[in-house]
Amino acid sequence: MMHREGIDIQLHTHRHAFPREEARAKREIRENREVLSSVFSGPLEHFCYPSGFWSKEQWPWLAELGIKSAVTCEAGLNYANSPALALGRFIDGEDISQIEFEAELFGFAEVLRKLRSVLALGHSKRSPEASTHCDARTGESA
Repeated sequence: MMHREGIDIQLHTHRHAFPREEARAKREIRENREVLSSVFSGPLEHFCYPSGFWSKEQWPWLAELGIKSAVTCEAGLNYANSPALALGRFIDGEDISQIEFEAELFGFAEVLRKLRSVLALGHSKRSPEASTHCDARTGESA
C-alpha cells in the first residue's frame, strides 16, 4: 500500500465541509475514513479542517473519533503548548515568493506576526472604538 512507500494520507472530511452539528460533522469524518481506508491501510488519526474553519466546541467530537491532531489554515509555528487540535501551518502556493518561504522556514515570519499583533493590540488600547483582540487558537481575549 501507499504508506509503505512513504506516502501518508489523513482525514479531511468527505464533502469538504465540517458542519457545526455534531452528528453531521462526525458522519463527514466517518465517511472520509471509510473511503480512505479502502486505499490506505495506515492509521487515520490526524485531521485537516476543511477551509480552515474550526471551533473549540468541535474538539470533543474529534477526540471521540480517535483524532489526535488537527491543522487549521492559520499561519504560525507550533510549540509544545500548542493545542493539538488547533495546529497552525504554512500553506505554500504559487503566490509565495522564495523569501516568504524562507522567512516561514526559519521562523522570521512568526516573529513578524507576533510583532504585528503586539503593535495592533497597543493601537487598539489607545483607540476607544477598537474591538477586542481575540487569539484564534486559545479563544482568549487580550
